[in-house]
Amino acid sequence: MSKQLLIARVKIITMIDGERVEIPAGDPLPENLNEHDIRELKKLRAIEDVAESANAEKDSAKAAAVAGKAFTAARQAVQAAAESIKVSDAETPPGGESDKTDTTGSAGAAGGVGGADLKGAAAPKRQAAATKKKEG
Repeated sequence: MSKQLLIARVKIITMIDGERVEIPAGDPLPENLNEHDIRELKKLRAIEDVAESANAEKDSAKAAAVAGKAFTAARQAVQAAAESIKVSDAETPPGGESDKTDTTGSAGAAGGVGGADLKGAAAPKRQAAATKKKEG
């Protein structure tokens, strides 16, 4: 058996060298425990391998660092994109129109305030043209 530190997570009752042995939770397992028993206790999560836990924590920390870097890069990209389309906060020049772009989507948008009337006089002309295409 390889040298490993195994800690009981729960009270374990087992047979070692023909004797019943009770191992309280939190205590290390004896060195002479059968490999089969160790495998089965690991499957049940009744014991913890300290070395495996340390490696898992290191891997988790590395993954968190990578995720943090990816998040920071994505955040900076979103901020740069938002900055590139940011509307100027400058006030309207005296006696003139504002240079600001309408970001509300209402001015000039179909159906909005001052928008195009899609059901106006042009609609019958479009409908007649579409009918001619179908017939022809």
